[in-house]
Amino acid sequence: DINKYPQKIILSNMNKYLLLLFPLFLLTCESPERIWDNPNDSQNNPVITVISPNGGEYWGTGLIKNITWNSDYTSASNVAIKLYNNGIYNVDIANQENNDGSYTWNIPTNFSTSFNYKIRVSDYNDSTIYDESESSFAIINMDMIFEDDFSSNLNWQTSSYGNFEYINGKFRISSGGDAAYQHYAYKNITPFGGYFEYLVNIDYISGGGGGYGAGIKSADNDIYYFLIRENNHSFLKWGSGWTTLRENECCVEDSGVMKLTYDNSIMRLYYNGDYIDSYAISNETFLGIYLYADMDMEIDYDNIRLYLYDL
Repeated sequence: DINKYPQKIILSNMNKYLLLLFPLFLLTCESPERIWDNPNDSQNNPVITVISPNGGEYWGTGLIKNITWNSDYTSASNVAIKLYNNGIYNVDIANQENNDGSYTWNIPTNFSTSFNYKIRVSDYNDSTIYDESESSFAIINMDMIFEDDFSSNLNWQTSSYGNFEYINGKFRISSGGDAAYQHYAYKNITPFGGYFEYLVNIDYISGGGGGYGAGIKSADNDIYYFLIRENNHSFLKWGSGWTTLRENECCVEDSGVMKLTYDNSIMRLYYNGDYIDSYAISNETFLGIYLYADMDMEIDYDNIRLYLYDL
């Protein structure tokens, strides 16, 4: 009866509405940190990340290498690039470089060999914003023991099958109609081992279904080939037959710079500066270098270089 119990009815209604409003109050009265904090929002935390060298690389004096980095959520238009050795500042590489993610460094020839170098990239205007190589890399004195840019007569030995010729200042290997065979050129070198780097510039012209690339012959007469094949990079050994050591799905046939490095225990493979894979080969001595293209592949080779690290 509303006339008999007016206060009770009113209170009951208030409780009803309070109960309805209370969950809404909880939802809308979270702390400001929980409402506005976004774990993916790093605008207040500018970040620089060194990509290369990031540890484990062997860079030779006198060579040209790319230092690369990413910068996120920073307005820095310039960066400083410094070199450290054993955690101690060594030298400025670039003091006010454009923050475009890459710097081409011509490594001076007077650097001391060390396996404990790191690169630091920092905001030019705020040195507290920086990153450095995750682990140490090496800078080593290097001696070039072989080079051929094919500016003179061909001085490589060749396989019995295939066609070998100079075209536009480059050395072209093609099938010459013998598409079912291996086609290769090779150069015997004074035996070498230890630490070395073998680089080959490669231009894909035509063909498919086969493989092409560079190789190194061991004292056991096994040839280790780093090949670009259809949709993969492969590391293979040719002895009495083919043995696949490593295979990485990647790409279609293309052009670039192929590099093999060896540190007396591990062969590492790089393509266009990117690390591809590695394979353990301990205390091996090598006797020659190879250029290879099989089946109906037509490939141009140029600027062949073999460096021996002077340790």
